[in-house]
Amino acid sequence: MRDWAKRFFLSGATKTARLLKNVLQLKYFFAGADRHDDGVLYRLFKDTRQRMGIYANVPLLVSDSVKTPGIAGVFNPRIIVPRQCAEKLSEQELRCVLMHELTHYRRGDLFLHHALLLLCYIHWYNPLAWLVLKQFKDEMEKACDLEVVDSVFGGSAQ
Repeated sequence: MRDWAKRFFLSGATKTARLLKNVLQLKYFFAGADRHDDGVLYRLFKDTRQRMGIYANVPLLVSDSVKTPGIAGVFNPRIIVPRQCAEKLSEQELRCVLMHELTHYRRGDLFLHHALLLLCYIHWYNPLAWLVLKQFKDEMEKACDLEVVDSVFGGSAQ
């Protein structure tokens, strides 16, 4: 086998191994996080979900292992909130955080992000693919932020 072919194969195998490692870490993370099905935070989450017209059962997890709120899981997405956020933020701040993450869910951002990530793994050698992924992530976050601002503050950036 030629030298370039070996490097190509090994790089692809390395990316695949890293992807599988991330999938396993996510599985263990989900198992270790606290699922909230009651309490003040869950009622706020459920109310926010209903106001946004999302009637699917999107689980809410609280964990000490994360530093920022997020959404994870392609086929069974879960909203994850750091325990510090859940305890320290006001109700309006928590509602904005939950709205932002639920906007990702409603827009299907996770699926698109993972599809682009898969393309980047296939085209690992192409820097343009990685730039497109980075730009997509940046624009995705801005779009969700703008939607929350429009919803909560009536379009005022203040």
